[in-house]
Amino acid sequence: MPNLPKLIADNHHGKTPASIERAMQNAINKAWSNGNPEDLARNYTAVINYERGVPTLTEFIYHYANKFRNEL
Repeated sequence: MPNLPKLIADNHHGKTPASIERAMQNAINKAWSNGNPEDLARNYTAVINYERGVPTLTEFIYHYANKFRNEL
């Protein structure tokens, strides 16, 4: 899988891949802390490490990439 944060950063001057990755993980964390648990369970069906409580960026992207691939 290509490095998504790097691809995004390359198209946004002044942003580093690390800042893009942090922003993406922060968005996932915010969704898991503020989102409706029923909606999250319905829309994100992958197993989550309950010690962490939220998917990592890689897990999140991998889940949805597979989901979209399977729907095509």
